[in-house]
Amino acid sequence: MYFKSGAKLIFAIETNAWRLMNPPKIEILPTKDGSVTLYLPTLDETYHSRHGAVCESMYVYLLRGVVDWYLMKQEVSGMRVSGLRVFEMGFGTGLNAWLLKEFSRSMELDVCYYGLEKFPLGMELLTMVEFGFGAMAGYWKRVNGGVMDDLFVERVGFRERWQELFEQEFIKLGGRSEEDFFTSKSVDEKTADKNRGFYKFEGDVLADLERVMPSGVEVVFWDAFAPKKQPELWSVVLFERVLARMGEGGVLVTYTANGQVRRNLVSAGFRVERVVGPPGKKHMLRAWK
Repeated sequence: MYFKSGAKLIFAIETNAWRLMNPPKIEILPTKDGSVTLYLPTLDETYHSRHGAVCESMYVYLLRGVVDWYLMKQEVSGMRVSGLRVFEMGFGTGLNAWLLKEFSRSMELDVCYYGLEKFPLGMELLTMVEFGFGAMAGYWKRVNGGVMDDLFVERVGFRERWQELFEQEFIKLGGRSEEDFFTSKSVDEKTADKNRGFYKFEGDVLADLERVMPSGVEVVFWDAFAPKKQPELWSVVLFERVLARMGEGGVLVTYTANGQVRRNLVSAGFRVERVVGPPGKKHMLRAWK
C-alpha cells in the first residue's frame, strides 16, 4: 500500500513545496456596490465584503462606530465633540482610514488614528484598488439621512487623494524612505501628537498592542480576518487587553456577529450589542466599555 501510494505522496510534497515558493497572488475582485476588494487565496478570505467594500466600511466603522459614538458623546456632554482617538486592528487596504479622514474633514474633527498591520500591502497594489467613492454618495445619504452629504464630494480624483493620504498625510515615524513607510516604533510623546494625525505601524497585535495602541482610545475598528481563520485575534485575553487601553465610554465595532466572539467580548468585560449589519449581513457586533 505504501509503495503504491508513494508516487502520489512524492507528488503532493513537490506540489506543496512549489506552492510555498510560489504563493498565490492577491486578486482584485469587484463587489456589489461598484467598489472592489482584495482576495487572499492563502486564507480564502476577502479584505472587504463582496456585497460592497465601501458600504461595509461606511456602515460598520463610520456609521455604527464613529458617528454613533460622536452623537452619544455630544448628547451626554451637551457640547460639540472636537476630537477622538481611533485604533484599528487590521489596516489592510487603508479604506477605513481613508473614510475616517474624509469624515474628520467634513465634521472639522481632530482625529488621532493608529492603524496596525502585520502584513502591509505594497504601494503598487494599493494604488490599483479603486473603491469608487463618488458613486456611494447616494448610499450614504440613504443610510445616514444626508448628515454628511459632502463626505464623498470628489474635489479631485480618487487616485490622487489616495496618493496624498499615503505620501503626505500619514506621518512616517522612524524613517523617511518609501521602503521604511511602516514602522514598529512605539508611540510616545516624542513621536506623536495625541490630538491629531494618522499613524500606521507594521506589527503583530498579539505582541505589539500596548506599544501601538495608546491609552484612552475612544473608538476601535476590529477588522481582522474571520474568527474561523484567525481565532487567536478574537480571544478573551486579547479583548481584555484592548478594553484596558480604551477610554471610559469607548466603543469597539466589528463586522462579524459570530456567537463565540460575542461571548468572548462579554467575558472580557464589554457591554455587547448585536445591531443590524451592513448589506449582505443580518447583524454585526458593537461593544462598549
